[in-house]
Amino acid sequence: MYFKSMMFIGILLLVVSAGMTGAQTQPIPIATNWDYNCLPLGQADMAQFVADAKQAGLAQVNLRILNKGALNCRLMDAGHGTVYTERLDAYGADFNPLATLVQECEQQGIKSCVWIDLFEACYDEFFINNPQFCAQGKPGEADCEGMPSYAHPEVRQYFLDRLDEFIALGPDCVFFCTKSNHLPQNMTDLERNTNAGYNPPVVAKYLELYGVDILTEPFDLDKMRRINGEFLLDFLVAARAKLNAAGIKMFTGATVSGLFQVGCNIKMPWERVVERQATDVLCMANSRSEYWVFFTSSGKAKLADIITACHNNGMEFYAYFMASGGYDTLLSEKAWSGLLKYVPVQMDYFRQMGADGVLIHDLDLICGYQAQRKALWTATASWTGVSGASPPTVNNTDLSFTYQVPQGDFEVGPLVQWYAMPSWELFYGPDVPGNFAGSAATGWSGSTGGNPGFTAEYDWKVMHNDDASGRAYYSRSSLLLVAEANAGNYANRTVEWKGQDDIPIVPAGEVVISIWAHGEGLQDIQDAGLKVTVLDAGGQVLDTQQASCPLTGTFGWQKLAIPYTFGANAAKLAVSAFMTVDSGTSVNRRRLWFDKFRIEPNPPLEEDAITIVHDGNAFKGNGYARFKARSRVDMVSMDFVGNITNKAAVQLAMKAASPMPVTVMIKGYDSATFEVGTDW
Repeated sequence: MYFKSMMFIGILLLVVSAGMTGAQTQPIPIATNWDYNCLPLGQADMAQFVADAKQAGLAQVNLRILNKGALNCRLMDAGHGTVYTERLDAYGADFNPLATLVQECEQQGIKSCVWIDLFEACYDEFFINNPQFCAQGKPGEADCEGMPSYAHPEVRQYFLDRLDEFIALGPDCVFFCTKSNHLPQNMTDLERNTNAGYNPPVVAKYLELYGVDILTEPFDLDKMRRINGEFLLDFLVAARAKLNAAGIKMFTGATVSGLFQVGCNIKMPWERVVERQATDVLCMANSRSEYWVFFTSSGKAKLADIITACHNNGMEFYAYFMASGGYDTLLSEKAWSGLLKYVPVQMDYFRQMGADGVLIHDLDLICGYQAQRKALWTATASWTGVSGASPPTVNNTDLSFTYQVPQGDFEVGPLVQWYAMPSWELFYGPDVPGNFAGSAATGWSGSTGGNPGFTAEYDWKVMHNDDASGRAYYSRSSLLLVAEANAGNYANRTVEWKGQDDIPIVPAGEVVISIWAHGEGLQDIQDAGLKVTVLDAGGQVLDTQQASCPLTGTFGWQKLAIPYTFGANAAKLAVSAFMTVDSGTSVNRRRLWFDKFRIEPNPPLEEDAITIVHDGNAFKGNGYARFKARSRVDMVSMDFVGNITNKAAVQLAMKAASPMPVTVMIKGYDSATFEVGTDW
């Protein structure tokens, strides 16, 4: 089987054996941070997320349950915090993502962890009502509102009492993150003096220790910062005792410098965390200013010292690395193929240095699709050992990796397993790159038809106590339609989000076209839901189908689905997420959100219907292989990058859930069809 292009010789089917990658080495546990503020999911999608993590080999999922001080979980006691009710209620009155995570992790045999930001409090009613417990500026200077000061026993007790909520759910771990203190965009009037931290207990403690009033006399700033850090350590020591008594393991983020991104004159040296045994697991470096702190010769020595100190004091050490800001740069230079080859090397470096595990931040957020996430997780968690303990050579400017780094020479080193994915998900969103929402030419567009009582808003703000935000089923954003009370008094009574795009490959069998909808305060609605119109190449309408949502009251997220079989002449698809109001004046404001638009095979593809192992070098720049695996679905591989030559080959090993003919098209070259079986 040969491609006719002069640049591309062909596709060779390889027989891949388990032994070809060399001796296996036991990987260390990999934990992933899942930021629920960036990727909120419903119960079914949460279950799939955890199942995918387990299958890929991850050991632990940390769920971020704070959004700038508002909790993405239900509380038994309202005095323990402020709940992000508008977000959770959109899924259902009893939906609790933290409880769901714990339950799903227990069923899958993977560890669950509550990820708690120590300095996120802007929306927290306790601090709104008690601003004296936020970081205080000097007399005459601004405070730092929304930034808790652990110098106050009331603050420490408030957060210790909140732990009762998490203990009751029975997670395996709690992770205290020291990295973030976000300012909500709808609270920009807050005082934000990061040179704060002069709270009365800090002033009193400095006077007690050093005989100096820091409000009126010259003083040592480092000593003052360390006092703030000691108060935080008081909380962590108490928290560890409480959690350990309940059989829960505690992780804590720290930095090499001892300083945090949040400022406010707080310093917590990692040495003091170890000396006071203030956590079970020390996670470093928990700061965006220390991305590559352990990847230089001096950093390697520091890493060894920290790990030794932890182990000598009965503590574990987890290397903390941020994928966003690290891996995304590598993605732009080396494509997915390069990233999938690099991350096992990085994980193995930490293993050889003696780390007990790795905690990766935003690992899932650099992935656009489920298949990408699974491939990255698998490469990260299920890797083989690499000889030698020399670190990758990196710096903050050019990421010039030199240690076992992918350069696009795919024939060097072990082959990389990829996943294919239905390509229809690449073209339709919302909130997926390259879809309607991301393109001005073919993107979703809001339409009010000139009716001033209507609003079509792209809801992306993710803000607590914001009338038009917080509701998203699958991502940060959703499509919002608003009908004011007077909307029925105008000629046009339909508001919609709509878009039109070419159908990339027309499936021969049945698909399901779907979107998720959530409504609040619906009344006097004539019709609402999802409408799809199929057109031929000349723009003539061939067919129209519709799925309606409830028209009254408030309802949680529910799926609107249209089973459909495209005809041979289908060439374009027009989509409308709409709401039509009755004529006349209503008594209320009506809101309807839409999210997670999909066109998927029906029945769904088997799990990993096509799995690919890639090797070779063929192209300049990023490329991908497109697979027409069945007559009814088009699939796409991960993108990759290679060296361009006059004659180059891409070698593929493929297997399928069941035998099937597969047509492969690479970067516009001639296609070839061959039979793929259930083994490599």
